[in-house]
Amino acid sequence: MLSSKPKITFYLILLMISILFISDSVAMGAGGKTYYYDTNGRLVNEALHSNEIMEYQYDLNGNVKRKFRTNNMLVNPNFELNASKATDIASGWDKWSDTGSALFQVIPASVVSKSVAQKVLASGMKLGTAAWLFQDVTVKGNLPVLFNGDVSIESINKAKVSLCIQYFDAANTLLSQKTVDYPSGFLNSYMTLSLTDITPPNTVRARAHVGIRTEEGGGSGAFYVTPQAIY
Repeated sequence: MLSSKPKITFYLILLMISILFISDSVAMGAGGKTYYYDTNGRLVNEALHSNEIMEYQYDLNGNVKRKFRTNNMLVNPNFELNASKATDIASGWDKWSDTGSALFQVIPASVVSKSVAQKVLASGMKLGTAAWLFQDVTVKGNLPVLFNGDVSIESINKAKVSLCIQYFDAANTLLSQKTVDYPSGFLNSYMTLSLTDITPPNTVRARAHVGIRTEEGGGSGAFYVTPQAIY
């Protein structure tokens, strides 16, 4: 939260980071390795010492069909894991809003091109309010960042769909933030939007947001998001 056929794809690249939020369960292994499991007890991510993630993908019978290294440090970047079976927010993600009415939904494949997406809808928005989907990661200062994901706007009125990154120090003080807005005039389609930056000195945590915000009263809108990566 704030104190965030053409495509829109956000990639957040953070070098030398570790994960704060977990997927469905987490275990510490020998040598300080971290393992993440889904609700079926299957290993889905293994945090390596090289600041990379080993990702495991399974077929319908539960057999490993693919195993590969990735710099993606977002937990549950495609919203596939849902330990609590919640209908509003997928595992590893969080939500925040100060607007009149905000609705968060995990949407099935029939709605969007991906198998699962996160929907955010807001209405009756007062001046300066917002509704955000977000996730935290730990990160060092003076590192390059690039934030990516897939977004489709269903409707928008007096509001903006935005991507935002905030940086915090060890005392949880907000150091700075950077925001980029989805370009106006596009509905029900995917486009590419990127946010690049350098983390400020003394940064220990970054918070990545995707959400809807308004700078005037009476705003509303709805969009789907499937963020792809934090590196």
